[in-house]
Amino acid sequence: MTHNPDLIRLSGDGVFATVQGEGVSAGRPSVFVRTQDCNLHCGRNGIGWLCDAAYTWDKTMPEYSSGLRLVDPDNLSAEITDEWGKTFAADPLTDALQPNLVLTGGEPMLQQKTLADLIPHLPGWHIEIETNGTIVIDESFTNAQINCSPKLQNSGNERRARLREKALRAIATMPDHWFKFVVSRDEDIAEIRDVMEIANGGDYSRVLLMAEGIDPDQLRSKTEKLHLIAAELGCQVTERNHIYWYGNKRRT
Repeated sequence: MTHNPDLIRLSGDGVFATVQGEGVSAGRPSVFVRTQDCNLHCGRNGIGWLCDAAYTWDKTMPEYSSGLRLVDPDNLSAEITDEWGKTFAADPLTDALQPNLVLTGGEPMLQQKTLADLIPHLPGWHIEIETNGTIVIDESFTNAQINCSPKLQNSGNERRARLREKALRAIATMPDHWFKFVVSRDEDIAEIRDVMEIANGGDYSRVLLMAEGIDPDQLRSKTEKLHLIAAELGCQVTERNHIYWYGNKRRT
């Protein structure tokens, strides 16, 4: 498919409504836009934990090309608004809420110039950006909630690819930012300390720890341990709630 810089590349998941399952917005009704492509490749070739949306970047997967579509910001905003209306507007409780948009991927900030053109089409919406923290985010997203998930060695990505000091420091200055770390082993904690020292000098007030895994029982066990670590660091724990609510399924 020919690349057009004025169009947004969406994965096969496209636009879908669900409840945010992770982070400080967990439980919030939301519309998700899943973009295509990523500059990191978690779990590629069996190294590290496997990305739950590998089909957005792994060109060996049939879903990579079969689901890809291009859309302009104006038409995408109409899809987003329609998805909110179909899913949440019928219920007085959710219809009264501020609509919430989550831009995820892949790595949506690979397309931040075009996605920035989307924001003016959605006045009154709260915007969340899910990013891996390797790209300096444009000032167009200053008012967005930044959910930054820096990748550790456990992801299988090389350090030079996953650790971009300039981007981390820039994100740490944004008014509504959160750092979320996927923890799969004890050694990850020392690495998290190193990353946060780089990002903001070791402030954990906006840090979330999340257990890695797709089995509910294993997640519960790992999360119990994380609460003890979080208390020591002075940060918080977030669950992978969508695993408990829906299982390991797409578009949730």
